[in-house]
Amino acid sequence: MTILVEGCSRFNELKEMIKVLDGDVMDSARQIHDLNVSRSDFAISSLGILSSL
Repeated sequence: MTILVEGCSRFNELKEMIKVLDGDVMDSARQIHDLNVSRSDFAISSLGILSSL
């Protein structure tokens, strides 16, 4: 019975760790997306400046 309780406890710890890691991955993905949007906006505005020269 003790092994079962320890196993369940460890399982719950691992589930929590996965939630934290998943949150970290999602935060990183959002940052990458935001940087890509900024890069695209910069490229578009640069093209507009160059075409007006």
